[in-house]
Amino acid sequence: MSLAWSDEVAERDMAERFPQGACGCGADLAGAADLGATARHQQIEIPLVSARPLQHNLHTIACRCGRVHTASRPEGCRPSR
Repeated sequence: MSLAWSDEVAERDMAERFPQGACGCGADLAGAADLGATARHQQIEIPLVSARPLQHNLHTIACRCGRVHTASRPEGCRPSR
């Protein structure tokens, strides 16, 4: 099974790969003429997901009238133990 070919690859996601080392004649391939890309391969990379703690400090304030108000937790933030 394979994924469909994508024509929407950003230039920054392309990796140009060239043969390295020496030719059988002994010449260094770094100085050889580039004949262009003759094959293309794609792989799908799934980025690593990491969890990071995010702390919400809920402040309490006192109004001049004497009433006290505490900020509410953000939606989805469960109460601490």
